[in-house]
Amino acid sequence: MTRSGLALALALAVLASATSARADSPLTSIDLSAGYDDLPAVKAARASKKLQGSALEFLASANAPMDQQVAVAYAAGWGQQHANTFIEALAAAHQREAIALEAKDLVPAEKFLLGYLIALDKYLDLQPLQAGASGVRGMLPSKLVDEGAAAFPNDFAVQYVRALVDVQGRPVEKWCDIYKVPKKVLDRFPAAKRNLRPAAVQSAVDYLALYEQSCPGSKAAVDEKRAQLNQIYTLARVGPHLIAGTQGGVAVWDPAAPAKPVAIHPEFICNAIAWGGMAWAGCDQSVVRWDGKAFKSYLANKDNDAEYYHPMSGPDGSLWVRYGGKTFAYDKASDAFKPVQAPWPGGPYDALVTKQGEVWWIDFLNSFSNRQKTFQLKSAEYPGSDPRRFREDAAGRLWVEDFESGLYRFDPASGKFLHEDGLAQKGTGVAFDLKTERLWMLHYTEGPYLKTNGRVQQTFDMKQDGYLRDLLLDEDGTVWVGSHSGIVRMREKDGNWVMDRLRVR
Repeated sequence: MTRSGLALALALAVLASATSARADSPLTSIDLSAGYDDLPAVKAARASKKLQGSALEFLASANAPMDQQVAVAYAAGWGQQHANTFIEALAAAHQREAIALEAKDLVPAEKFLLGYLIALDKYLDLQPLQAGASGVRGMLPSKLVDEGAAAFPNDFAVQYVRALVDVQGRPVEKWCDIYKVPKKVLDRFPAAKRNLRPAAVQSAVDYLALYEQSCPGSKAAVDEKRAQLNQIYTLARVGPHLIAGTQGGVAVWDPAAPAKPVAIHPEFICNAIAWGGMAWAGCDQSVVRWDGKAFKSYLANKDNDAEYYHPMSGPDGSLWVRYGGKTFAYDKASDAFKPVQAPWPGGPYDALVTKQGEVWWIDFLNSFSNRQKTFQLKSAEYPGSDPRRFREDAAGRLWVEDFESGLYRFDPASGKFLHEDGLAQKGTGVAFDLKTERLWMLHYTEGPYLKTNGRVQQTFDMKQDGYLRDLLLDEDGTVWVGSHSGIVRMREKDGNWVMDRLRVR
């Protein structure tokens, strides 16, 4: 069976959320006005989001503490025209025309604050206010900040802002600098010598900690890799081993020795299946095989195109791998994957070839099809509206996991998909126990539902485990659930279900 569309969509959502948390910018995301609400100038700037009146007067004052002026500048907001307003005020104070104001006309504090305001105005691209202009309008904000800050080597607020301007807009490969450069300033000034108020410092520390994950070998990086290996997308069983496709790669577990994984292959967004007595995982940049002893990679790909490999059982029991609109078949003789003509158009959201050779594929949020027919959403044949993944259970029945409505089972006699009672929404797993004739259904955020004789007999609360993306049933009745925080094992003992968890620690 294939494990593809839902895992990819959820992975991208998680990734987008994590990336957007950092990608906004240090200058705008760190609240350097936190803890300064007692200052009238800060209140005025924050309320109006303009640099005017008491806020402008305070910023232009030669006697105001630098940390408080920084707080006012931040409170006024960013991406506006505050630097031009400040230039007008400085020009008037120095009896110069604003258009002719030059850096040599300004004292260090004025240079620093003007540079900071330009950086806030131009935070998306730290360029001068006017390219090619003479005077301060044509200067880079970083140069103004550096020249001004040089006169205040022992002023924490000034040096910290200087560091934030320095790292603003760094590319992804330099994200570690966004953490390290301000951290050096923080380390150089003990708490007693930091003139920024504690709330402002804490805002900075909390935000910049997100970037520590980008520093190889750091505790945060190690913790993040560990967390990603516990974010499970798919589970597969191969002999004594349980294979987990995760956010951070492939993890192989021996349930008899669950203290730590047997092996780990670091990658990004992996989906695993069992085929030919081995485990196969499709990831961002390769297809990975675990033969019980070691990993081997195939179809190496460095394209940054948001596509991922999806392994699946192909026609006549072959092994196929999808990648966008391309499909490859594994050739055992050459131990290589070769391109094949796929039976579906384009790159389907999910696809399945049943054990009987029937081919199904999903056109996301539009319809799904087999070779004979297209099933429209919210139709008599398929009442659901958000099909994400196909499943084939141990009894050979075809299921559709519908994130909006739960689970639908195909009825060959009527040619329709019938809603499975008991699970009303967010279906992310289904398995049928042939020995006990019990049906397992998985809810994305609540946990498994156990159905016997057509009725839900028991539910299992797994809300604390986060998002639940896959359910696997062993022949002995053991149930495995892949969650956002690890693998949950459920075993029946004396009529009760006992849970324990496998986690990379």
